[in-house]
Amino acid sequence: MCNCEKENGNENVRYRACEEWNTHPQLGRYRCYGILCESYLPGHGWRTEQSISDVTDSAEDAIALALLMQQGNLEPCHMHDVVEDFVNSI
Repeated sequence: MCNCEKENGNENVRYRACEEWNTHPQLGRYRCYGILCESYLPGHGWRTEQSISDVTDSAEDAIALALLMQQGNLEPCHMHDVVEDFVNSI
């Protein structure tokens, strides 16, 4: 998927689209895509800071959203607002 990274002060932050499989009583099993926000800790590797599940059923849309967040130097504290705006726009 998307493997975008940016420098955010002294830490690396990246946003990624991630494939998920969910089960819903009425829909059954379905594939969807979420967004991850990860930070890099030297000596420890990448750590998930936040994740939002089941954002879209389109891999292309999820990748585009992760890239937009990355290129916009989005601070992690605004991730939920951006995803909410994205979902409301489709």
